Amino acid sequence: MPITLRIALLAGLLALLSNLAVIGFIYERTHDEAVASLHRQVVEQSKVLTDVHRTGGSAALGEAIDDTLAYADPQTAVALLAPDGRQLKGNLAQAPSVQSMQEGYHSAVIRLRGQPSPHQAELVLARLPDGQWLVSGRLVGEGLAFRATLERSLLLALAVAGLLGLLCGVILAHYVSRRIGGIAAVANRISARDLSQRVPLSGAGDSFDRLGMQINAMLDRISTLMEELRILTDSLAHDLRSPASRLRAAAHAAAESEDPAEQEELLGSVVRNADALIRILTTILEISRSEALTGRNQFAWFDVGDLAAELTEMYDPLAEERGASLRFERPSRAVPLFGHRQLLAQALSNLLEN
Repeated sequence: MPITLRIALLAGLLALLSNLAVIGFIYERTHDEAVASLHRQVVEQSKVLTDVHRTGGSAALGEAIDDTLAYADPQTAVALLAPDGRQLKGNLAQAPSVQSMQEGYHSAVIRLRGQPSPHQAELVLARLPDGQWLVSGRLVGEGLAFRATLERSLLLALAVAGLLGLLCGVILAHYVSRRIGGIAAVANRISARDLSQRVPLSGAGDSFDRLGMQINAMLDRISTLMEELRILTDSLAHDLRSPASRLRAAAHAAAESEDPAEQEELLGSVVRNADALIRILTTILEISRSEALTGRNQFAWFDVGDLAAELTEMYDPLAEERGASLRFERPSRAVPLFGHRQLLAQALSNLLEN
């Protein structure tokens, strides 16, 4: 499966799961709130009617039931039943059996007058002191309709959230693929030995820009090393050309000479030129080891003033022989330096000899 498609599907799945969690929480809270609200309404309605009976008797209760019916709330169920189960007042199409009635909160299926079909209802049955039964409650059809509408809305929202998440995933995957594709294109051109290429930066300072800056810094370092290698190669060829030429000339002259004394002198020149070549190669080896950090044990703290004084003392007689003066002004205090003392001495010696 392509990485772009996988990123899109992953983003869509994460968006779907997060929205599913939020929608599920909303559904659970609204469902519980709807049930709790219906329960409070039914209990409160029953309490009001029983309080009316307690304070005003059966006549006041009858008037309260008439007022409730006059309000014409299609969800309200109320009835006053005689001890034998006859409905004295109310809107029940059929009164429940007295033998099956128990006081308290109940869920039942009832049919109200003027309605063609029964409905689920939440009821409170209360037995009055005179033996009559007070039935009050509300149909739950409104709550069920609200819950059904809510469920349909939540399902639609869930589908929309999934599609939007998938769309965002596609956009994100396209962005990531484009940025990575730019880096890969630069890497391909670099593989074709074009070290002048650099990863383009968007300027946003994001992770891709930081990665691009790291790659560009690495390419700059590689270019610098390649240039240093070219300079080293040119210098090495220049430094080895003279000793190798002298070595070849001395060896050829020694082979051609028939005078033992001259031949011995020429062979000594061959040995000296060979030693010069070995010193050059040894120095190059030390430099390469230092660059590769494999000769770190050769690095230590030393005083630059002491090194300069030693070189001055060593080359002062040679300078006098050639009619030059070599003067060294020693600093008033030590100048510590952490480095390869031998290589630095070799570099300074080369400068003095030149």
